[in-house]
Parts: sequence; C-alpha cells; structure tokens
Amino acid sequence: MNVMKFGGTSLGSPELMTKCAELIEREINLTGENPLVIVSAIGGTPSQPKVTDLLLLAAENAVKGEWEPYFRAIEDRHHEILEGLGLPGEISDNMLSELEDLLRGIQIVREATPRLYDFAVSFGERICAKCFTALLRKRGHKQAEAVNSYDLGLVTDSRFMNASPLLESYDRIREFYRQYDGKLLVVTGFIAKDKLGEFTTIGRSGSDFSAAIFGSAIGAKEIQVWKDVPGVLTADPSLIPHARPLERLSFSEASELAYYGAEVLHPATLVPAIQHGIPVRVLYTFNPVVAYTNGFAWNHDVVTFCVVLSFWLFACTDIRQGPHPWRLASMGALLTFATCMRVTTVLAGAVFLAAIAITAGGSIRNRVRTALPFIIAGILTLLWPLWTVMRAPRAAWLNLVRIPALYGRWLHELGLAYDKVSLTIDCLATPGYLSVLVLTGCLVAVVLMRRSRLGGAMRRNLFVASALAAVFCLIAFIPPTMWHQYWAVPVPFLVIVCAYPIAALRQAADEAGGRRSFRVACGLVVVAATVAVVANLNVLRRLPAVLVPERWAPVALHDVATDVARKTAGHGRVLTLGPLYALEGGCDIYPALASGSIIYRVADAMSAEDRRITHTVGLGTLGALLDQSPPSAVILGVEPSHFSHLEEPLFRAVGPGWLCEVHEYGIEVYFRP
Repeated sequence: MNVMKFGGTSLGSPELMTKCAELIEREINLTGENPLVIVSAIGGTPSQPKVTDLLLLAAENAVKGEWEPYFRAIEDRHHEILEGLGLPGEISDNMLSELEDLLRGIQIVREATPRLYDFAVSFGERICAKCFTALLRKRGHKQAEAVNSYDLGLVTDSRFMNASPLLESYDRIREFYRQYDGKLLVVTGFIAKDKLGEFTTIGRSGSDFSAAIFGSAIGAKEIQVWKDVPGVLTADPSLIPHARPLERLSFSEASELAYYGAEVLHPATLVPAIQHGIPVRVLYTFNPVVAYTNGFAWNHDVVTFCVVLSFWLFACTDIRQGPHPWRLASMGALLTFATCMRVTTVLAGAVFLAAIAITAGGSIRNRVRTALPFIIAGILTLLWPLWTVMRAPRAAWLNLVRIPALYGRWLHELGLAYDKVSLTIDCLATPGYLSVLVLTGCLVAVVLMRRSRLGGAMRRNLFVASALAAVFCLIAFIPPTMWHQYWAVPVPFLVIVCAYPIAALRQAADEAGGRRSFRVACGLVVVAATVAVVANLNVLRRLPAVLVPERWAPVALHDVATDVARKTAGHGRVLTLGPLYALEGGCDIYPALASGSIIYRVADAMSAEDRRITHTVGLGTLGALLDQSPPSAVILGVEPSHFSHLEEPLFRAVGPGWLCEVHEYGIEVYFRP
C-alpha cells in the first residue's frame, strides 16, 4: 500500500480535484490496493487566496467584529468547488455553520488565542476531506470515507500552532487503521489533537509531515507527495525559469536542500521515512494522462493529395452549365480536412473559393449560390475540430503557434535550422528542381504566345494550377522553420501547369508547324525528367527495394512492433519517442509522449501550466512520470544520431539484467526481465 498526499494547490479547483481523483484511480489500477490519501485545505489560485489564509484572517478580524467578508469568501469558495463537481452544497454547510458560530464567539470574547486559531484553521482540512470524499464516492468508490487525523490516532503535544506528534501516535495509528480495513480513507493533514482533545496544527509542511507519519505507521511501500511543481528542482523556478527536476536525492541531500530554503519538502517530513526506510517520492500532480494517442509523420502527402483531388474535381466540373453541388461540396470538405492537417492550407482553399465564384459569373447572388455547397461542406467538416478547439483554446494556440515557435528557436540555438532564403535557393538550384522550373517557364511562355489556342476552361484551370503552385511557395515561408520537404509540395502543381500547354500544343499538332512544336515540347519534358533522375541517382537505388516488401519502412516497423507486443504480452507501457513502434503492435504507450519527439524536445522550455494543458513531458520532467509508472520495454534509436542525447532519459529507465535486441535501422529494444 502507498500513501498519496495532495497539497492545497493540487485541489484548488473542480478540475484539479478531478485530476487528483484520476491519479488515485490509476494508483488503484496499478497496485490493486486502496491508497491512504492525505489532503490539505483547498489552496489558492492566481485570483483567490488559500482557504487556510482566509481562515486565519477570519479569526484575526473576528476580534474586531470584521470576520464576515472572510467567512463569505470561504463559504463561496467551497460552494463553487462543490457546484463545479456536481455535488450538493450541503456537504460543507454543517461545518461552515460551526465555523460561523466559532467566529461569533471570538467576536463576543474579543480574543483569539493560539488554541482558537488552530480550531479555526482545522476547518480547511476537514471540509476539503469531506468534499474530496464525496467526489470519490460519486465516481463509484463507495468505500471512500473521510477521516480526521486525530480519529485515526494522531496525537500531539499542546504547543498550539506548531505542535509535534507524540511517539505513541505510531501505535495508535496502526491500531485504529485496522478498523478501516479495505476502505479508501481520505485523511486530514496538518491538523491533530492533543491529549486533552484540543485542536492543534503541526506547522509548515504539516500535511507532508502527517503523510510521512501515517506512511511510517502503517508500513507503506512508499510515500507519494503530490505537488504543483515537477519534483524537487535544481533551483527556485520563480528565479531560474529553466530549473530542472532532480530524479533522485538521498534523505541527507533533501534535508540539506530544505535547510537552505527549498520548500518542496520540510526536513521534518523526512524523519519518519528515514527511520522506517520508506522512500518518499515528490510527484507532479499535473502528470499528463490523456485518452488519445497519435503517431508522428509528415502530413504533406495527405495535404497534396486532397488539393490535387480537389483540382481534379474543379477541372472536371463545368460550373456555368449548371449546379454540381456534390462535386463542389466534396472540394470544400477535402480542402477543409487538409486545412485541419496543416492550417496554412487555408490559402489553397481561398484560391478554389475565388475560382468558383469567378467562374460562376453573373450577379453576386449567383456567385454566392454557386459557392454555397463548397462553403457549407467546409463548415460541416470543420464543426468537430472547431468544437475541440473551443473546448481547449489555450491548447490549440500552444500547438499551432507557441510550440512551433519554441521548436524553431530550439533548432536555431543548436545551429540546425536553415536560413529560409538560403534553403530556397539551395532547393530551387538543384538540377531536378531547376529543370522543372525551366520546363514550366518555357511551356507557359509558349502558351502565352499562342493563348488563342487555349479554351476558356483550359485557361481557367491553368490559372488555378499556377495560383496553387504560387500559394504553396508562399506557404513554405510561413512556419518558423523551413525544411527541404516544404519545397516538394509545389512540384505536383508545376507539373499540372506544364500539362495544359502540352495539351494545347497537342490540339494544334495537325496545323502547319504544330506537330513540330508538340514534339519539341515532349522532348523538353523527357530532357527535364532525365536531368531530374540522373541528378539524383539515389532514387534509382531505391527502386529494387520496392520489389522487396520486407524492406519497406512500414513493414519493418510492423515487425518491430509485433515483436515488442509478443514479448511484453500487454504488461505495462512501452517507453519510446516513436509511438508507432508500440501502437502498431497494440501496446500501450505513455500518453505524454504520444506526439513523438517534436514536443518532447521543447517541453521543458514551456511553463508547468502549458505542459499540463498540452499533456506533455520533456527531458527534465520525464523522470517523475517514469517513477510513477515504470515501463515494461524501452525502444531506442528512433532519434537521428545528432539528437541521440534526447533518448538518454529513456535509457536511464533500463535496469540491470534487461534483455536487449537490436533490429534493422539501429532500433534497440530493451525488455524488463
């Protein structure tokens, strides 16, 4: 059995309470046992103070008769939490009524002693425990029960506001705990009672100290202290933004850090654990767990396919001869889907929408009516993605803007990012690309000189294809970082542009001199294709592999994935920066690494809140995740050699005696014995 302690910040909203409940449920699923849960009073938010602070202020101002605003704030805070959880406010009303009576009593006697301060502060933990227990019971844990720490045997001396637990507490806790065998107990931290039955508080980090005492008394396997920071950091993150978590600390090192000001753990928290040899883990409450998984792949091919297919539908449709709603609707749906794959594709959609409206001709009303199926289909296709974005606007902004910008900056810092102008010149100047550009320019020049040979439909299609090629050239410059493959997207549309002049020359082949022009054009096409192939002979070397399915990358990946699935037999998760190597075989992965290595590379540069929102971890925050859920297998070699250091945190999860297998392409798989 484990002890799970949740701090006030981790319980500061309905969403965070729900997150803590999910962590408890996952612990139950992993261990098959109910943990002992310790809770603090509801913590603060950027706009709201801690409940404990409000209780102290209420008691302090009750002497002057000015306690009511603080009491109302406490009352509203708990009712807001309960309402957000879909629970009745009556859960907290009895204790709030008792608190109100206490404050009225202080107002009458005009004195607030340390004993009364401790009594007032105790309401924070007691109400929170009741609220959290009600949430667990609502989620199906009918055995959940709120228990005050003093009712479970914790007894202290009578030094109010800074009491110390008595040694007899350990035996009392063991005795009382047996009475709750099998229960899911939610115990109040920080508060206790002395031998006379008066409320006491243990002082700073009292809830952590309570967790250590209870864990030591019941012989817990480990004590988990869940915080709103990703573990014990190398520095104060408010002063050093890039402070990173330490994976392991000895008790003496942790005590030393605490002595010199680290507030994650108080030295007193560690004493019971040291005495009983129980490990203490500082874990991040907002540990990412999500219900979706993704692979990682460039999606330019999908975008290109959708746009080319839309162009084919456009070219085959005589818009002026009558309505073709299904074809236009299909174009709108395809282009919207492509835009959801890569948002910059919206510019290509704008080209098609303008082309449809211009081709329709007539009045503005007629143009709008013609384009309506295109627009409606686009809107319908966009409903689901838009609903998702509206549910998580911050996450959408992070994924579309912030993370690409961070990744671009990361690459620039490593010297691995290309200068956009230099890369453009480099791509366009390659023999293969240059031959396509020259061919396109020559054929377009010929057709401009003979534009009378082009029918209206051919001119329209040539214009749209040219506009699409130009748009994708523009799109290559929009992302923060440019890659060679961005310049591959315009090529299909340059080829389409070439097709229309050749078609026009073919139609004019029967005229005087027309056959010769057509043959010259065909010869130019052959020359351009030959130059492109000869300049890149690697393409020819790959052709034999097409005839050997075993060497296809998807097949090789499938072989690795099925081997991993067979040897792990579905036990535990597979740790890898290439999720497809696990998902293809039906294995579970760590959802925090579901997007592959791109976000993992820059996650540590994001704030803790942004990592929580995007459900991601980085090099420095992966350790806490693995401590909480060790892998059954580790797959390495996914990253290229110049990024191999990114897999070092994964390799540290490999223990002694693990079986290692090396597959093709340098993929290494380690299996837990």
